[in-house]
Amino acid sequence: MALTYLKQYEKDINLETWDIDIDPANAKQQDLNGFLVYYIAYYTDREYNDTMLWYYMKEDFIRWTKET
Repeated sequence: MALTYLKQYEKDINLETWDIDIDPANAKQQDLNGFLVYYIAYYTDREYNDTMLWYYMKEDFIRWTKET
């Protein structure tokens, strides 16, 4: 099943980078927003919580810095 974004975020995200990994160091604001919205939908769809959610979040956001 493909993950879809909520229409309310359409202007805030870059649809071209919706379901691909991005380089946070070179990403634009819409790319970062899309990444966050995508992974919120992804985690919700898979019903991750507690330890599994923490494990996957650490892995998905490993290249993000405080500045990002």
